[in-house]
Amino acid sequence: MSNTCIVLRDIERVSQVVANFLTSPGSLTPAAVTDLVSQIELIRGAVRSLPLAADIKADILNRLAQAQAVLQAGVGGPLPTLTTVLQLLQLVALKVQTHPVPCTQGLTIVHPSNCFNTTCQCCQ
Repeated sequence: MSNTCIVLRDIERVSQVVANFLTSPGSLTPAAVTDLVSQIELIRGAVRSLPLAADIKADILNRLAQAQAVLQAGVGGPLPTLTTVLQLLQLVALKVQTHPVPCTQGLTIVHPSNCFNTTCQCCQ
């Protein structure tokens, strides 16, 4: 089972790769696009196993599919493609952050003020 920490770390890692291409958009080769699409597909797999409501999960999965489609189409050149994908990934990260699920791995800290407010030690 996946959790919020894993998905957010994966999104952060892929976002960093996309951001690295912003300094030289011309270096975005078809092989790099294929690699990014594959990495986004891995994020989609992790999102599928999150215990979220079906409509929220579908929205997140659709945003990730949009990012893949934008990468594959490459309309407007590499710079607009990269910025659009980066914005979509940031939106997905925001949606995942606003619908956190308790972490099942590592040390879990339960805050006494709210019995449902748990934070994974690796998230801090």
